[in-house]
Amino acid sequence: MGWVVVVVIGCLVAYIWSLNTTWGIISLVVGSVLLGSTSTSKKCGICGNLLKKTMYEWKIEGKKKKVCPHCNSSLERRQSREAMRRLK
Repeated sequence: MGWVVVVVIGCLVAYIWSLNTTWGIISLVVGSVLLGSTSTSKKCGICGNLLKKTMYEWKIEGKKKKVCPHCNSSLERRQSREAMRRLK
């Protein structure tokens, strides 16, 4: 679906550019800002890898962060280890 948005914005910019170069440049800037704001992908709050379909949410240092499955399993192991230490 993202490529459809890119094609539509590209066609609009090309059409506006053909009518008036100044407005074409302005529409190009606005279009690129819109694409940049909508296409930002989520990254893991710990390792920085791109998050795909599966993501988990953890509260780390008082802030909610989205993490990848690998970091999620690491956090679960750490949480379990700390819970077992408290029991001893």
